[in-house]
Amino acid sequence: MTNHYSLDAFFGSFFHQDWEEDYGSAAGALARFLDLAGPSRYDGLVDEIDSTLDNYRSDEQVAEWINGRLHAEIYPEAVGMPLRDWLLVARGEVMARITASDLDGP
Repeated sequence: MTNHYSLDAFFGSFFHQDWEEDYGSAAGALARFLDLAGPSRYDGLVDEIDSTLDNYRSDEQVAEWINGRLHAEIYPEAVGMPLRDWLLVARGEVMARITASDLDGP
């Protein structure tokens, strides 16, 4: 199985017990992480999300992996959808940032 360094850092560091107070929303936490990580980590993050979605096919498996293995505290009720779907939304946001950074140039 692939190592998930970026997802581990993201979920373990940003989705702690007070994440909603700190970031206001899951989208806010993602935006802050992406700002700090920078474009050099975006491609790897997309690969890690794809690997996770390939390895964990059910919503329950994804939630168990994120909250168990990555020690996060994020639940479908908090993001308004199953975590598997939310990972797809997060992937879309990362891809949008990749496109934007490509347009901005070096």
